Amino acid sequence: MPCPQPSTDPWPVSRAGAVLTIDLDAIVANHRRLAAQAGGATCAAVLKADAYGVGAQQVATALAHAGVREFLVAHVDEGISLRAWVPTDARVTVLHGPRPGAEADCARHALRPVLNT
Repeated sequence: MPCPQPSTDPWPVSRAGAVLTIDLDAIVANHRRLAAQAGGATCAAVLKADAYGVGAQQVATALAHAGVREFLVAHVDEGISLRAWVPTDARVTVLHGPRPGAEADCARHALRPVLNT
């Protein structure tokens, strides 16, 4: 028996068990508040796992427009995607570092790997 294909059409809100509303202005305000309390230290935005399911593209774009220039992701592919949404002067750090063979991708996309030991 063939497996049914998932629908690309979202369910109507009336049938949803829950609805999540993302307030990008609140995310930007939270970052600004934390940055102000950081005592001059750099305050970065961690956007791994699609910004924890909130939507990395939307969050990165909002934070970049607000002047954030330090971003962290978990994996190289997330960093490559993030590069399309942040200014070229933004620093993108890959927390899990590159897998063997991905060093060229890090260099090509100006990703800063964390080298774990």
